Amino acid sequence: MTWYRLLAAATLTTSLFAGLVAAAAHADEAPVRIGRSTWRWVDAAGAVHYGDQPPAGTRASNVKLQPSIVETSAGDFATSDAARKFPVVFYTAPACAETCDRVRRWLRERRIPMREIAVTTAEQIQALREASGGNAVPVVTVGRQALTGFDPDQMSGILRGAGYPLASLAPPAGAPPSNPDNP
Repeated sequence: MTWYRLLAAATLTTSLFAGLVAAAAHADEAPVRIGRSTWRWVDAAGAVHYGDQPPAGTRASNVKLQPSIVETSAGDFATSDAARKFPVVFYTAPACAETCDRVRRWLRERRIPMREIAVTTAEQIQALREASGGNAVPVVTVGRQALTGFDPDQMSGILRGAGYPLASLAPPAGAPPSNPDNP
């Protein structure tokens, strides 16, 4: 586990623990609702309280609370960084149905972010020629490197060299690896 994940997990665990302790200490109080008026006050013993309404005669201040959101849908940092530095583009064509399906499935199983281009126009054919030096599909480009056809070992090597993490290059747990000879 990388340091930023450990830090995020420790921060989340600490926050959850603090929230549970606070909830247990004030189980009889109503929950604080984000987005409504929230008040902060200090009681005679020096304990800080938050709530929708301060007790009468207490000096309180109105505070604005923000929800804590941790974005997890973007994938891990290493994959995002590799995708930014070495984007994957997958060139397909209608006549390439079977092999292109295997390549597409292989990339998706490994959660490799990609842009797929179905080559149908003269402009797209020119882009394919510039990327690969030919007209054959499927072509997968990783940054400036191009792979024509489907060779899972060669594709793994190119992706690994571009910084895509090894974990994303393995098929999901319990799934057999894609076999180019047996879709």
